Amino acid sequence: ADLIRSGLQIYGLVNEVQGKNHAKVKQKGRNNAAAVSQKGAGNYGLVYQRGRGHQATLSQAGRDNALGVFQFGRRGNVDVTQVGSGEVGLVFQGGW
Repeated sequence: ADLIRSGLQIYGLVNEVQGKNHAKVKQKGRNNAAAVSQKGAGNYGLVYQRGRGHQATLSQAGRDNALGVFQFGRRGNVDVTQVGSGEVGLVFQGGW
């Protein structure tokens, strides 16, 4: 869990994500959609979409949560919510 959190924090620093919460959405392809909602402090959220037709929503409430969503191929769909403190997660989706 600490390794994932640290990796997302480093990614945020390298990509100049600033503020009390940190969110990054990176998309390559067509017809992709992503939304990130954060409340609290020290949360890190990353959505990476490559391909087409992906949908992702990420909601974080609390402190020091970290989540990375990675979608490849076509038509991935994910909705993730983290509530509380110190929650960590990774989601990988592929569809062809």
